Amino acid sequence: MRRFEASWVAVGLAALLLGGTACGPTFPECEKDEHCTKPKDPKLKPAGDRRDWCIKKKCEECAEDKHCKGEDGEECKANRCKVKEGWCKTDADCARMNPNDAKKAVCRNHACTPECSAEFKCPDGQKCENDKCVPDVQCSDTKPCPAGETCKSGLCVKIKCTDDPKLCPKGTKCENGECVPVKEEVVECKLESVSFDYNEHTLTAAAQEIMKKNADCAKQKGKAVFIESFCDERGTTEYNMALGVKRFSAAEKFLKAAGFDKTSTKSWGKEKAQSCKDDACWSKDRRCDFSFKD
Repeated sequence: MRRFEASWVAVGLAALLLGGTACGPTFPECEKDEHCTKPKDPKLKPAGDRRDWCIKKKCEECAEDKHCKGEDGEECKANRCKVKEGWCKTDADCARMNPNDAKKAVCRNHACTPECSAEFKCPDGQKCENDKCVPDVQCSDTKPCPAGETCKSGLCVKIKCTDDPKLCPKGTKCENGECVPVKEEVVECKLESVSFDYNEHTLTAAAQEIMKKNADCAKQKGKAVFIESFCDERGTTEYNMALGVKRFSAAEKFLKAAGFDKTSTKSWGKEKAQSCKDDACWSKDRRCDFSFKD
């Protein structure tokens, strides 16, 4: 009988112990986080209560910053989530925290800052005055604009040149009502041929003027120049080949004297001469041609 009673007492104690463990402590007391998030009696935790973390056997809002709403500027202080001092989300937050303080009127990067400063510029048509953006009045009835400008809404603006084309300064033109720079047309330089007198290889005065232009163009381009010399059909092949060498040598010497020495040459002699009956035709074959080589 006694053994039977002892067994029932043991079973009863075990049931009490198990029951107590299963139910857990009463909120806000705790042994683990689950006792805070799922309290034994939910009625003891009001709606919106954020004490979800078991800290030193008591449910608290936080143990570190990541338990708080960082996007709302909260940080963990003494196990409570509190908005950081001076933190803002909108300009209205700054106005609420710092009424009548122009130095803390605008919320930028969650900090209240002046509306304007050396770092924060005002929009066009406004200027910074006492940390606030105010209209920048450049002109008025008693404060006229400079010549060529007119006053509109307190700002000096250029008069449209369609009203008076003479307003455009030198080097500009009137285009769509505005004075715009005149673009200079870039003329592509070209190498010109030079002619020689009959049986001659010296450069004439006219040929030297052309060679000056050729030298300038060659230096501007910076590319190698190929010089080809030609002779008319009269005379032997050997004589004209040698005359051609003298002619391209004269042209090459001129370019080198002008500061350009990237050349290559060839004498065609009379190999490419045309059949002529007068000097007007023969003169076309007494020449040097110039071309750029890549």
